[in-house]
Amino acid sequence: IRLERASLSQISLAAKVMALVPSPVHKKLLNLTHDWLRTFMPHCLAKVNRVSFGLLSSEECADTLADDPMVPRSRLALAVPFIGKDVPSKSSEFAHPDITIGLTVMAYRYSGLRDDDF
Repeated sequence: IRLERASLSQISLAAKVMALVPSPVHKKLLNLTHDWLRTFMPHCLAKVNRVSFGLLSSEECADTLADDPMVPRSRLALAVPFIGKDVPSKSSEFAHPDITIGLTVMAYRYSGLRDDDF
């Protein structure tokens, strides 16, 4: 019963806040912020760089292009899933664009820009 009351009070508070937001654009931004803080960011922070995600190194980019010249350029610039320590997946990509963006930002923050990025 306590949990139900807490949940109802959170819903009531959220409804009051949304009623005060003036425009639909601001409501969308508030919803996006909520999604990031409650869902996407905890998911991204639970991942380990170069173990479960990371950027392809310059050598890995060259190998990927040699194997498949038609590889999307986005794969070379965005974070990709890893199947183990320093072993990127050959063709998998993250399904949710917000997760891809978050993990890419984290990967560049951890690894820095590569020489090929200039």
